[in-house]
Parts: sequence; C-alpha cells; structure tokens
Amino acid sequence: MRAFLAAMLLVGLSVRIANAGDKPPQPSTLTPDKDVRLAKVANAPLQKIGVLTYYPNRSGGYTFLEGTEIVFYALPYWPSTSLDFFFVESAAGRIEATPFRIIGKSKMALGCQTLYRGDMRKTMTPNALLREDTPIAQWSSDAQFPIDKWSRDTPTGKVGLLIMVKDRETRLKLKSIVPVLERARKPLPSKP
Repeated sequence: MRAFLAAMLLVGLSVRIANAGDKPPQPSTLTPDKDVRLAKVANAPLQKIGVLTYYPNRSGGYTFLEGTEIVFYALPYWPSTSLDFFFVESAAGRIEATPFRIIGKSKMALGCQTLYRGDMRKTMTPNALLREDTPIAQWSSDAQFPIDKWSRDTPTGKVGLLIMVKDRETRLKLKSIVPVLERARKPLPSKP
C-alpha cells in the first residue's frame, strides 16, 4: 500500500519540462460559458448559421451555440497539453494519471483558428472538475499557412477545414460554419 501511495504522489507531482515562462496555462476549472475568453464582444449580435448560432468572442474567434449550450469555439491559438498530471477515472473504471488538453498561448497565423470542444472532467481531488479543451478541427484561410496534420476536407483552394472527429453530426456542424470562418481573415475588433 505504501508503494502505491508513493507512486501516486510521484506521478501527481508536477512534471516540469519547460522554462517557467514557456509553460502552458493550467486546465480551467470554469465551464466554457463562464470563460472570459469565450465571452461575447460587446454589442455583437447573435447570428444564425444552420442549426447553430454564433457570436465573435473576446479572444478573436467565435463561440458556437446550439440552443443555449456552447457546442464548440474557434480560437486563434494552437492546442497545448498541461504539464501537470491529474488523476481521473477512465472509461474502464481505472484511476489514471493524465495530462489535459488545453488552449495554448501560442497564436496561430492570421486567419487560422483551432476549434475546440470543452468537456468537464472529474478528478480525484474532492469536488474538483477541470475542463479539457479538445481540439476537434483546424481552419486555415491562407495556403501560405497550410494545416496538413490531418486529412483536408477541402483539398483544393486556399482555405481548408481539417476535421479530427469521426462522428457525422459534429462533422456536419463543423462544415456548416465554413462561411463564418472564411470571414476570419481579418482580425476582429476586441475590447476586453
């Protein structure tokens, strides 16, 4: 038992592999609707596209809603992974130490965005929920900055939506927002 507790303590300690200034932010304890980065730009109206509505958010991207729920959000930041490990219960019921996928600090090129879905995950710390910002697609509006890590859904032309999820419903929703993303070539005016 002592060996198990010692192993948990060692794994639970932060694993630092970067300089303090280079480390990515910690996972958020906020649900997406409470995250100031995803808050609506002042005076921006909600707009409809397909089954979704959207608004420009303060971080220079867009937040997409289905009804009142945030479905996903587009931000001009590369995805990152937390440097700390958190204990979570896996789908198989095992306790595992896992890093969280999060929104990084590195900006993407102008007109490029990462689309994220936020899922609150229960950790082994009592009553602690952390948000995992899972990248589900990336958008490039310029052939000069191709995003080719995943298969391209629009193989010709200067723009590309690269979808990483398999489920058909999410893919259809992501494809439906292409007209919105095409407008992302110009930076949005943002006032924090």
